[in-house]
Amino acid sequence: MKRLAYSAAEVSAMIGIPYQTVLAEIRAKRLIARRIGREYRIHRDIIEDYLKCPDQKKDLESITIRKATPGSCFVKTAAE
Repeated sequence: MKRLAYSAAEVSAMIGIPYQTVLAEIRAKRLIARRIGREYRIHRDIIEDYLKCPDQKKDLESITIRKATPGSCFVKTAAE
């Protein structure tokens, strides 16, 4: 059976980025996480969606930030 959620440290190891970057992405609301006690838990679907998002550094003038919802990407183009 697949696990439903992972800690920030596990996500860091899974996707190959520093732990502090995972925390920064959570604080910036680009990665949705639930705080349980002193740790964050990130649902596996949220991790997959996070990795599918387009590169946010491309054409910054044409994107707007919207509220993140489970199963959605965090940015959309102004044309959408």
